[in-house]
Amino acid sequence: NNAANVSGGQSALFTTVAPDLFVSGQSARLQGILNFNPNFIYSPDNHSLNQIDLNATTNGSAIIIPDRLFFDEQGLIGSNSRSGFRGLDNNSVIPTSDRVQQYLYSLSPYAYIPFSRTTDLELRYRFSQVAFTGNTGPVVSPITNQLLAPITNATQQEGFAKIKTAALSDRTLLSFTADDADYSAPGTPFSSPN
Repeated sequence: NNAANVSGGQSALFTTVAPDLFVSGQSARLQGILNFNPNFIYSPDNHSLNQIDLNATTNGSAIIIPDRLFFDEQGLIGSNSRSGFRGLDNNSVIPTSDRVQQYLYSLSPYAYIPFSRTTDLELRYRFSQVAFTGNTGPVVSPITNQLLAPITNATQQEGFAKIKTAALSDRTLLSFTADDADYSAPGTPFSSPN
C-alpha cells in the first residue's frame, strides 16, 4: 500500500501490484531481451487512480548473413503525464485523467557491401513509429495554464549510406556519407535530406 498526494492537496491510499518478467537470450546469430512489468493500481479512496499500466522494453539483433546483413529492433511501452506536471515522478500517482500510454518501436536492417579490397559500402534503413492512447486531446497545463496542443501518432523513416576506403596513408582516409530522414505526423510532415 502507498499514499499519494493528488491534485488539490488531497491524499489517497492505493495498492500497486507490479509483476516483472525478464527474458534474455543469445545465440550465434540472435540476441535479445524483453522486460515486461505491468502495474495494477487500485485505490479505494480515489477511483481516478485505478488503472492498469503496461510497461515493457525490448531490444534485439540478428545476423542474417554473417559480415554482410544485419537487423536490429527496439521497442518501448510506457505511460506518462499528459500535462507534463508529474515529470519523472512515480507514474503510479498520475491520475487517469492525466495519463497517456505510449507505444514506440524501431526496426532497422543494415548491410555492409565490399566493392574491393580497400572500399566498402554501408547501407542502413530505419523505420520507427510512436503511438499514443488515452488523453491525447488538448489539455491545459497546470504549470503555465496554457492550452497544450493534442498529441498525435508519428512515423519516421531514415536511410543512410556511407562509402569508405581503407587508409590511403597513415593519416588519410576517404569517406562519403548520405543521410535522408522523413518524419510525418498528422498535420506536420517533415523531411530533411542531408
